[in-house]
Amino acid sequence: MLRFHQIPCSCGKVHEVSKTQAGSSLTCDCGQEVSVPTLRELKDFPVVERPDPQTAELTLASASGARERRTGLIFVLFVAAVLFAGLGIYYHQTCPKVPTVENAETPFEVWQVWQTLRTGIDTPPSRGEMIRTDTIRMHWRWIVICGGASGLCVLGMLAGVLVRVGGRRTEEAGTLK
Repeated sequence: MLRFHQIPCSCGKVHEVSKTQAGSSLTCDCGQEVSVPTLRELKDFPVVERPDPQTAELTLASASGARERRTGLIFVLFVAAVLFAGLGIYYHQTCPKVPTVENAETPFEVWQVWQTLRTGIDTPPSRGEMIRTDTIRMHWRWIVICGGASGLCVLGMLAGVLVRVGGRRTEEAGTLK
């Protein structure tokens, strides 16, 4: 806030001067020269406070910059959420299935199901079965990781939107007062 002292002219017009103008003189619109009192005498005149226009511009610019950064962050989180969701869907679609009698598609899978049924479930798994089991396990880990990362991105987006809405409400409440 800038402080201005009100100095009257003999024509009735009031001039607002700052402390830096103390001891100088100025010309009124009526043509008379008004002398500004010294700093010591200036304290006896009424004071008016006005907002600093430079500070108001900086506040608007910084609020605009914060809004742009928040919008950019929400966009980046949206893109990340879509990428993680797509990666999770890819892993889910490419995850190998354990062959059963119902879903065996190739002759090799039918043969594997027949071998499992012939030898029994309690026999130690073959190397191929162990590799397939490990692959399925790894795919499901990646599916869970991608789903969790996508969910966190969505939560971040929601938090950004809620902060944005809360900021608007605060601004509206400030203008209503």
